[in-house]
Amino acid sequence: MVEPRKYRLMVATFSYGGNGGTRSEAKDLSTWLRDNDRKLMADKRISDVIYNDIGDTPVTMTRNQTVLRALNQDCDLCLMLDSDMKPDVELGSDPSAKPFWETSFNFVDSMWDKYPVVVGAPYCGCGDYENVFVFHWSNSFTNNPQEVDMQLVPFSRYEAAIRAGIQPVGALPTGCILYDTRLFKDLINPTPRYRQLRDLGLTSSEAARAAGSWFEYEYENEFCAQKGSTEDVYNTRDISLAGIQKYGHNPVHCNWDAWAGHWKPKLVRKPQILSADSVSRSLSDVVLRGNESGLKIERLDFTGGKPVADTLTETPADEPQHCGAAD
Repeated sequence: MVEPRKYRLMVATFSYGGNGGTRSEAKDLSTWLRDNDRKLMADKRISDVIYNDIGDTPVTMTRNQTVLRALNQDCDLCLMLDSDMKPDVELGSDPSAKPFWETSFNFVDSMWDKYPVVVGAPYCGCGDYENVFVFHWSNSFTNNPQEVDMQLVPFSRYEAAIRAGIQPVGALPTGCILYDTRLFKDLINPTPRYRQLRDLGLTSSEAARAAGSWFEYEYENEFCAQKGSTEDVYNTRDISLAGIQKYGHNPVHCNWDAWAGHWKPKLVRKPQILSADSVSRSLSDVVLRGNESGLKIERLDFTGGKPVADTLTETPADEPQHCGAAD
């Protein structure tokens, strides 16, 4: 009988409380960690688990510290979990949902002898538009002779809602993500570049800034007053591009079956599919409710489950009566 490969795992959390003196994290994350501990202890492939919690800023520094600690302690895997996450948010409510740890670990294990990979859970942002924090490469038109026409763009909410399985992507968020640490040593290691710059006479600080690290912010101007990309996209984008060059394959994968919830401050969940028939049915239901003649619906509110006309204006007698959604 062949013995399973043994992995040394670092579980890293970032429970920054807002002022550096206190630490906090969402209760959902604490519950998930407690429940997952049992699974880790029962898995014969896990030889050791090291817990690492940093309650500090900036986030680039804390993520780089985590990577350094994982490498210095000979960890094979690093599971990063942000304090505002609810992993496996759709388990129990979505029949297609699968647990993040089991499916992601099994995938990393299956790829170990081929090339190292990283697997992240998808999740959304908040605000006026809950955009998906998973990215793919796109262009504006074909065969642009003037310049390289490519950019990272987020998956649309519809695209993300219908995807399944573990698939390569252009870049990922890092709120719930499992790394094979060989990526940090062999693929995007800043040490050789740093040493080269030091040999050229740069100071330690100058060489560090020029060499970069595993996680960095990028900015749009010389004042660093407008960010161009955040540390998670910077990291996974570079792993993706460098991996294709070195391995001939993209190491960056999204686990579309294992959505994470994102507290900001409400819990942002997986996008839901809005089909043509459901839109048609919703609008027809509004018409059948029997609004008074002479009134025009300017806006429909769907947030309560049923459409509610929250703005009604009087329609001039010579204007055709109709109903429509402004947004």
